[in-house]
Amino acid sequence: GALYLLAGGVLIVIFSSPFITSVVEVATFWNFSPTLLAFFLAPVASEAPEILESISLSRKGNEQNINIAISNMVGGTITKTTLLCGILCFYGVAKDFAWESPSYTVSLVL
Repeated sequence: GALYLLAGGVLIVIFSSPFITSVVEVATFWNFSPTLLAFFLAPVASEAPEILESISLSRKGNEQNINIAISNMVGGTITKTTLLCGILCFYGVAKDFAWESPSYTVSLVL
């Protein structure tokens, strides 16, 4: 367990800088905020292990494995989306974004 945690931490340290550099380059090319693009791409990139694990479990054909795969995907998505919304709200307050309307705030939260 601890070895996997250490290996995962090392991989994050190695690949985080190239990921951020790529996000900044893409955002600059498309004239988009690098911070906002990173907020949307990072959760998608971090979903990759859940997607691969769900595919692997589903291919086994066992009903219990399929249920675990679906639960894993739904749980991971809910967790990451909730965290993303919280970070976006905090970022908006920290950067003094004007909350233009209640519908704008609701759309950010949803």
